[in-house]
Amino acid sequence: MTWMDDVLHFWFSELGPKDWFAVNAAVDDAIEARFGELYREMKEVPPAPSSLDARGHLAAVIVFDQFSRNLFRHTAKAFTTDALALSFSLHAVEHGMDDGLDQYERQFLYMPFMHCEDVAMQERSLKLSPRSIFPTPAGPLTLTKTSSTASAAFPIAIGRSPGIRPPPRKPFSRHSHTGLSL
Repeated sequence: MTWMDDVLHFWFSELGPKDWFAVNAAVDDAIEARFGELYREMKEVPPAPSSLDARGHLAAVIVFDQFSRNLFRHTAKAFTTDALALSFSLHAVEHGMDDGLDQYERQFLYMPFMHCEDVAMQERSLKLSPRSIFPTPAGPLTLTKTSSTASAAFPIAIGRSPGIRPPPRKPFSRHSHTGLSL
C-alpha cells in the first residue's frame, strides 16, 4: 500500500464525518502514530504535483490541511502547511482532477480554499462548494455568500493566539438542510 492509499483509507474508511469535524484525542493520537513521520517528511520534501494523480493530490491535501490540524491542535503550527495544501488543491482543480472524485473527496480537496484568508480563494470556494456536501453532526452543510462584502469565512491566521478570533462578520452564512443556521 502506498502512502496515498494509506492516508485515503484511513481518512475515508476508518474515519467518517463524526471524526472529521470533532475534537477527539484518540483520532489525534492515531494520526500522530500512523502519519506523524509522513507529515514531517512531506513538509520537508513535498511531492511534485505533476507526479500525482487526483487521489495523490487529495491525499497530499489531507496530510497538509487536515492532519496538521490534528497533529498540532490549538497551536499556530496547525496552519503552517496550509499554503502547501492550497497549492495541491489549486493544481488538482486547474487540471480537472476533482471531476472524478466523490462528494466527500471533493469536500476535502476544496477545504484549503475555505481555510485560506485570501478573498479570491474564498470566492473560489463558494464557486466550488455547490459540487460537494459538507456532512456535520447537525446535518449537511452548504456555504452561501450573503453579502457583497467579501472577507474570509474562516479567519484563522498563522500566528494568531489560540482562541482569539477577530470580531464576528456576516459575509457568509452556513445552513444545514434543515434550515438551521450553524
